[in-house]
Amino acid sequence: MKEEKTSKFKNLSITLTRAFLLVTNIVLFSVCFSLLFLSFQTHQQFLTNQLKFISEEASNTIQNFIQEKIKKVESISTLSDLATSSKEEQTVILSRLLGKEASFRQLVILYPDEDVLIVSRLSEELSKRVIKYNKTEIFERLKKSDVYLSEVYFDEISREPMMIIGVPILTPLNEFKGVLIAEFNLKFMWELMSKLNISKNGLGYVVNKNGDLLAFKDISRVLKGENLAYLEEVKEFTAVPEPIHKNEIRITKGIMGNTVITDHSHLTNPNWIVVIEIPLIEAYSPILFNLFLSLVFISLGIVLSFFMGKHLSYKITSPIMKLRDAAIEVGKGNLDVEIRIESNDEIGELSETFSQMVKEIKSSRIKLEEYSKNLEKQVQERTKELEEKVKELTETKLALLNIAEDLEATNKELLKAQAELKKSYEELKKLDLEKDRFISIAAHELKTPMTAISGFAQLLKNEAIINDKEKRVKYLKIIEDEIKRLSTLVTDVLDLSRIDLGTMKVSIEEANVKEILNEIKESMGELAKQKGLYLEIKVDEKIPNIFTDVEKLKRILINLVSNSIKYTEKGGITVEAVKEGEYVRFCVIDTGIGIPKEHFDKIFTRFYQVASPYTRKVGGSGLGLSICKELVELLGGKIWFESEVGKGSKFYFTLPIKYKGGKKQ
Repeated sequence: MKEEKTSKFKNLSITLTRAFLLVTNIVLFSVCFSLLFLSFQTHQQFLTNQLKFISEEASNTIQNFIQEKIKKVESISTLSDLATSSKEEQTVILSRLLGKEASFRQLVILYPDEDVLIVSRLSEELSKRVIKYNKTEIFERLKKSDVYLSEVYFDEISREPMMIIGVPILTPLNEFKGVLIAEFNLKFMWELMSKLNISKNGLGYVVNKNGDLLAFKDISRVLKGENLAYLEEVKEFTAVPEPIHKNEIRITKGIMGNTVITDHSHLTNPNWIVVIEIPLIEAYSPILFNLFLSLVFISLGIVLSFFMGKHLSYKITSPIMKLRDAAIEVGKGNLDVEIRIESNDEIGELSETFSQMVKEIKSSRIKLEEYSKNLEKQVQERTKELEEKVKELTETKLALLNIAEDLEATNKELLKAQAELKKSYEELKKLDLEKDRFISIAAHELKTPMTAISGFAQLLKNEAIINDKEKRVKYLKIIEDEIKRLSTLVTDVLDLSRIDLGTMKVSIEEANVKEILNEIKESMGELAKQKGLYLEIKVDEKIPNIFTDVEKLKRILINLVSNSIKYTEKGGITVEAVKEGEYVRFCVIDTGIGIPKEHFDKIFTRFYQVASPYTRKVGGSGLGLSICKELVELLGGKIWFESEVGKGSKFYFTLPIKYKGGKKQ
């Protein structure tokens, strides 16, 4: 039987270890993955901003370069009297511009007739051969806009990207005199794409509206005229006339055929885009490193929480097992049992109280045995004296009368001794019954929450319940409530033991009754509100400050108010305090179920509970009112009650204004 009980406690230890492991690991997983998710969100925003910034900076650089060339050509066309100058003067003006702008290779004036003026860095024959323009197209385009921009083409000699700007030449009276064309080099875009500071393996490239590659660090792909319309980022740009850029990065296939994150920035004139790519693995390498660290921390947390849970479960079950074994030995009559529990909590105090109780029972038994032996010796001595008196009676009447008188006195003493012996025997029998009853009830009350804790802890082993968050939280809440109930029961038993042993200390101080009742209202108000009840305080303004143990007074009031809330379904609770002579009378009034008259004389008995479906529903240990009675008498007062079934109860108690000592001090 002992081995079976030990096995049960071992199972409880394993269950508590697993429960602790489960709870701590849930918290650990939640924290790690929350931090990982936050890190991912932050890094995602950083990547978005980085790609957006780099692409916009590159596109602005290209846009500003082209706009600068357009403005210089327009300024020459409008501010240098080019329309009214002779061809010799026009040649001088264009030569000056060509000398100032290294990116310009040729400047050409197209007249409405077939005449052409060319100023070039190349020979006359070579310049006519390499310049790429369509006079008809340029004139038609300039009728619709102020500037003509050609598509990018590659020079036959240098194999570098070139582009043409065309602007109209107008007189001050807006008369059309021809078109000024500037051919300039775009090689700087190649250098720009090669020098972009993106990341270790990041890259950028420029694409026109047709998807043709214009600038990239691999020049050979640009010179081949590679079309990138198959890429998702480019396809979005080429698919619609004026694409709307979304402020978000895309994970797709890149220009090198690998998986990348990408974003682009749009140039308005010319209609190009700058695309920026970073390899996916490189972009999210910090997140992968954080994930690895999280897995390491979670693994360490699992190992650490396992050993902590095992240690805590042993600290809980080991003292209870020792206390249970000692109670069994005492029940068998072994009063030499010793309990050694090194604990500074309530369980350690309970073990000391239990040991003290066993010692007192053993001392009472020894005293009773000694008294019985002395009584037997006295009877023998009295009997011997009686025999001597009888012998003397045969010798003389006078002696007979004397013997009769002595015999009568002896009989009286004998009857008195027998009565004392019977009284001592009854007291010992009552003490043994009280001991057996206390051990039985305490064991039962301790076993009830432990059984519930063990049962629901066993249920938490079930994988289906572990995965069901609602049931898991519900069962853990039940275990928590039962542990609180166990702690309350142990505290109540310890207090009753201190009172019985006369070790309960009283700390007297001056106290304000109204302030104490307001504190009770604040601490118990929420509990009443949860049941839909009111909690009202009424204090006689004439009540002076009293000298008593404040903490014990609060405990009496909390027990009575808590009982009233527990057994009241509607209405509420009123706490009153009035002065009566040298005392203050407190009264806790409720509108609850009331107490039947047949239970009136037992209501303050320890572990006594009124048997009814409602009381079984709300539960309790049956120690609350008995503790109230003991504490009231300890503080020099008395307690009583009035109750009617269905109409509620009134619990009264009085305390002296000035403490003069209690009944049990």
